[in-house]
Amino acid sequence: MWLIPSDILESGDWSRLPDYVAKKAIVIVTGTWEGAELFDRPLAYMIADILGSKGFFPVVMSDIFILDTGKRLGKLLESKTPIISVGSRIANALTALIAEEAGIDPSEYAGIVEWRRVVVGLAYGRDPYRTRDMVHEFLNTCLENYIEKIKTRRYPRFINWLTDKAST
Repeated sequence: MWLIPSDILESGDWSRLPDYVAKKAIVIVTGTWEGAELFDRPLAYMIADILGSKGFFPVVMSDIFILDTGKRLGKLLESKTPIISVGSRIANALTALIAEEAGIDPSEYAGIVEWRRVVVGLAYGRDPYRTRDMVHEFLNTCLENYIEKIKTRRYPRFINWLTDKAST
């Protein structure tokens, strides 16, 4: 998947990356403990591959990085950065925060919510198997609606940074 919008690669100004992600990306969030790394992160990369193939710029990040890095969550919320949070409320602190504030079923969910004026996709279950099922349910029943809500974040030109080949 490793596609990056061409303008960020061509500029070479990596100090702009956090602002660029906040304004241009879809952030897919997973937890940081071992189970989340083993089960949820591969699901997040599967979602990222699908979104990338549809012309979006997905970035997979950890819940702790977003929640514990000072202004990071504020910047994402201020920019109305679309988020997809994968993993249970136990495995993913962002899922727990969103589900609690939105009053969503604590055991499992696949759907879209508006949280703090941000479009959020949520997919989680009570265990890794149900989370996998909820991700597939999100992809099969919610993804097109999610894309419709965030369609202004599509990009015309990407560069595969592993091969330096442009794609459209």
